[in-house]
Amino acid sequence: FRQRKHTMSKLASIRKEYALIDAVAKWQETLWYPALFAVLCAVAGSGNCYAYAPVFWIYCALVVFSALFADDLKVFIPPIFFFYCSLGSDLSPEQLLDREASFDSFSTAGLVNFIAAGLIMVAALIVKLAVSGAFKRLLNLRGGIFYSMIAMSAALMLNGIFSKGASLKNLAYGAAIGLGLLLLYMLFSVILADSRDCGPYVCASVLGVSLAATAQVLFRAMTVYKADLLFTYDELGNVLGINRDILQLSWGVATIVGAIIVIGIPAAFYLARKARYSFMYYAAAILLLIGSAVIDTRSAIITGAVFFMFCAILCCFSGENKKKNRIYTLVIILASVGARMIT
Repeated sequence: FRQRKHTMSKLASIRKEYALIDAVAKWQETLWYPALFAVLCAVAGSGNCYAYAPVFWIYCALVVFSALFADDLKVFIPPIFFFYCSLGSDLSPEQLLDREASFDSFSTAGLVNFIAAGLIMVAALIVKLAVSGAFKRLLNLRGGIFYSMIAMSAALMLNGIFSKGASLKNLAYGAAIGLGLLLLYMLFSVILADSRDCGPYVCASVLGVSLAATAQVLFRAMTVYKADLLFTYDELGNVLGINRDILQLSWGVATIVGAIIVIGIPAAFYLARKARYSFMYYAAAILLLIGSAVIDTRSAIITGAVFFMFCAILCCFSGENKKKNRIYTLVIILASVGARMIT
């Protein structure tokens, strides 16, 4: 305990001594920090190893800096949220459809880079949790939600275990998903408990991930459109719909990508309730709706529409910007009716 206090005191004194370090550490606690990750994620997830490998090392440098000088654990939320969705691909869209395993999406150099950067980030986070005392609180988690998460993790791990086609591979996949979710719950429970004003920060991070995923989908759509692969056609050459399979990304098929996109809609409206420029978050929510339409999964389209309507109504009757939000909502309704009449 004494050694931990001495280490934290020494790092705090270094931060105070150098104005630049202090400025960067404070900036990481603003909403511009998740915004930076959103831009980097959009670039990384849309490119090959020459795009995503440098981005992962930027993430790594930022996480190590946070482990050394941050005094609020919430600055680790953006790298945790964005890491997975930043996985680009070294395959063409057609090759991505035919891959046999997820790791086939990456070149050897890309794989080595993001694994190495990821391990350093995990190590830095563990050290920060240990030095700050949060690691001990993480191991002492209790309560109904915690035990419910354990039960859900066990259910995911054992799902289908008694079926004829069950295998150790299925068990490993279930364990990876279940234990991963449990670990994330434990981690976020500790981080949020020790953070200041974390609501807007978490929502900005969630919205950033959704916008980054939307940008990746739109970039992929433009790429495959040029190759005449975006739409499916009947025998007469009439368009049947969007070929959503060709839009899958290295980190997820269309249904997963669609879920990541629409989850940002409530976050956008949460920020619209109090933000000075709430119209920007309305615009972000509309962009996410467009993204859900492009990815063309029924679950994403329906869920996104329900989220949008419900959250827009809430914004009209609650929050500091409710008067302005009523105007924005009315404009959206009139624009939708006008577009419908024209078409």
